[in-house]
Amino acid sequence: APIRAHDGQVLGAVVTFTDITAMHELQERQEDLLRAVSHDLRSPLTTVLGQAQLLARRLARGDLTGGRESAEAIATTARRMNTMIQDLVDAARSESGRLALHRQPVDMRAFLSDLKQRLATSMETERIRLQAPEGLPPVLADPDRLERIVVNLLSNALKYSTPGSEVTVSLRRQNGELITSVADRGRGIAPDELPRLFHRYYRTAAGREQREGVGLGLYITRTLVEAHGGHIWVDSTLGVGSVFSFSLPLAQ
Repeated sequence: APIRAHDGQVLGAVVTFTDITAMHELQERQEDLLRAVSHDLRSPLTTVLGQAQLLARRLARGDLTGGRESAEAIATTARRMNTMIQDLVDAARSESGRLALHRQPVDMRAFLSDLKQRLATSMETERIRLQAPEGLPPVLADPDRLERIVVNLLSNALKYSTPGSEVTVSLRRQNGELITSVADRGRGIAPDELPRLFHRYYRTAAGREQREGVGLGLYITRTLVEAHGGHIWVDSTLGVGSVFSFSLPLAQ
């Protein structure tokens, strides 16, 4: 608005600036959430409904052929949906500062061995090889959140690596921390994608091809690792594979 003298001469002006950055970010998050619910969750839900209807028709005819396959497809897809929903919930809790951890000493070698056995019904665990020397000190971690971290990294490694290839999980102690690395033999990640890999809702070219998830898996993984006081990073070579590593503090 202009500032004028008595004779009408413009002496200056008053300018008001309003920072709408927070409002813009909130709008972007709302749009991302709507996209996740309307597309990424609707797609697996369509699979669940389709398989359930197919199974119902077969049962009505007394035909059990393919019933087991339909039931397994429903269970697998439901687990995917549950992971997506949990990612959305954890993202919201983290961004609002309400992500609570229940830490305790965890023997990573025993933890990974037990987790591999429990995942045998939902993952190709026969492809996973553990390299964990004995005598490593325990880490201070929330077992449930730690499981989310490891499962996210393992599922990505198995999904994006060459079918049948080995995924290696290794442990080493370094500078008062325990480093866990998950290495795959996939096609690798392009250098220009690496800086954005752990950002919220970001998906690599391979992830967009798969059309699974809501782009929160690695973001949540980073959030959970950092909430424990650790950090996460990735080394990747195109045509060779990727190694995702994260650190956790040792239990005192």
